[in-house]
Amino acid sequence: MLYQLSQQQVLLEYISRTVGLSFNSLDLVSIIDGLARNIIEATCQARKCAFCIRKGFPPEEVCASFGGAQPSWRHAKRVCKILKAELWRQVRLFMTGSAWSTTVFFHNGRLLKHLRWLRQQVGALTELRWKQVLNQLLKVVDKQRREEQKCIVVLQDAYIPAEIQRWLRKGPKFGVPPRISAHELVGLNRYLSVKANQDRDRCLQDAIWIQLPSGHVCGSSTVKSSGL
Repeated sequence: MLYQLSQQQVLLEYISRTVGLSFNSLDLVSIIDGLARNIIEATCQARKCAFCIRKGFPPEEVCASFGGAQPSWRHAKRVCKILKAELWRQVRLFMTGSAWSTTVFFHNGRLLKHLRWLRQQVGALTELRWKQVLNQLLKVVDKQRREEQKCIVVLQDAYIPAEIQRWLRKGPKFGVPPRISAHELVGLNRYLSVKANQDRDRCLQDAIWIQLPSGHVCGSSTVKSSGL
């Protein structure tokens, strides 16, 4: 219950700061300009929340809203989702307001043409602004990746080349050798079975059983009759 109350307080403070028009005078030109700026800013903030949710780190604005307390990722993720929905609602509200404001200046013949031009301009400026925001977010992601790099523990003072250490730091996906194909396993098994004098047939039979697909029924007589 305490977490829910803190979430409501953070959301109310954020929404109260963001909802509203930013214009200097009360003329319609300034109102349309303020609506366009609000559309650009709200769109970029909504995309920022979605980006942070995908990458797994809270935005600076969300962390700053909690004061000195550091929210957990589950707590911050929930706030980001609510903020993203609220920001997209603001975008739709501002776009409706800009469409209504243009009806004062233009008649029906030029209204659709001007609305199309206005949306193109707002879309281009939004993409330009988003590139600036995205560059800052990518720097944060790269910094987190460098900090999360795991150290390589070398046992018994073994020597590991620098190139191998670089690949091992990338994680277990790159730290294991590639999977050997089936025909390579057969050749390796034949090579090793030569060294087993009495258990040669058993080594060959076990290797065949391991490589059989799941659910395939094969008796020992079939393996022996294959001539292996």
